[in-house]
Amino acid sequence: MVQRMPQKLNSFIYVLDIAFQTIISSSSMKFNSPPLLH
Repeated sequence: MVQRMPQKLNSFIYVLDIAFQTIISSSSMKFNSPPLLH
């Protein structure tokens, strides 16, 4: 299955995913709690 996604949107989703993982891991280290326990 070939995904035909614009390159800008694809890179935007990639950057958003990286930022989300960084925020999750940093907040998890700061508060020492499960990241998905909001």
